[in-house]
Amino acid sequence: MHLQASGESALAPINVIYVGPLDTRHHVHALADAFMAARDHDHRLHLLVSGVGDERGCLERRLGHAATFLDALGDARLDQLTAQADLLVCLTTAPDTARTIMAAQRGGLPVLAVEGGDAAMLIENGRSGFLVPDDAAALADAIRWLCRRATLRERLATGGRLAAGTRQASGQGRIMTA
Repeated sequence: MHLQASGESALAPINVIYVGPLDTRHHVHALADAFMAARDHDHRLHLLVSGVGDERGCLERRLGHAATFLDALGDARLDQLTAQADLLVCLTTAPDTARTIMAAQRGGLPVLAVEGGDAAMLIENGRSGFLVPDDAAALADAIRWLCRRATLRERLATGGRLAAGTRQASGQGRIMTA
């Protein structure tokens, strides 16, 4: 995770990451709208998008230079990408988000997710991640708020690592990814 260290430039980019399919079922247009609204207030924000799908071209046009698009990545490359990120955003309550959330938590990346589904089971709001209502304005506010607070992101990352470790020790992680 890339947290701003003391003495690091306040102009350093803040990398927000989305990992998943680029389709309407995964609310990627809501992500684009919320991210751009947050970026209007803080031009340091940059979106790293890892995934494939029929909405990619539309998203590339909408987000322009504010985003970097990558194809779906293997685990090793995804780990490298998350090491460069400051925040993972999950916009859907679909079952396929559990693996992404757990991987981010294990890797020490703070998670911002929409309330419900697997996210609600994996994230203790304010401790091991941050949950928001399924609302574009709330998501934009949360992105902006979390990106301005490196200490809070660090606390959420630590809480996520602890939660991931507890799940692995109990075997719950194996059940959820089965």
